Amino acid sequence: MGNEGPMFTVDEALASVGFGNFQDLVLVYVGMGWASKTMEMILFSFIGPAVQSDWGISSRQESFITSIVFSSMLIGAYLWGVVLDNHGRRVLRRNRETMKPNRTGPKPIAFSGF
Repeated sequence: MGNEGPMFTVDEALASVGFGNFQDLVLVYVGMGWASKTMEMILFSFIGPAVQSDWGISSRQESFITSIVFSSMLIGAYLWGVVLDNHGRRVLRRNRETMKPNRTGPKPIAFSGF
C-alpha cells in the first residue's frame, strides 16, 4: 500500500492534538448525559416504594417493573445502534421529530375538566 504518512501511537496522537475548548465541551456534554442517567437511576430508588404503596404491589413486582425499564433500555440501545449503523445518523436526525410524543394533543383534555 505504500507509505501513508507518519505513524503515531495513541499517546503521541493525543499529545500532538492537545486538550482545548472542543475537548472541554465534549467533557461537559458527556458529563451532563452521565449525570442525567445517574439521576434517573437514583429516582427509581425513591419512586419504587411510592409505586409499591400506591398500587398495592409486592416488593417483587416493584422490582420487576424496575427490571423491565432497564431491560428495555438495554434492548433499545442495541436496536437503535443497529438501525443507525444500517441507515445512518443523518436519517435519524432528520426524522427524530416524528418520533417525539405529541404533547399538544392532550392539552385540551387537561383544561376541559377531566
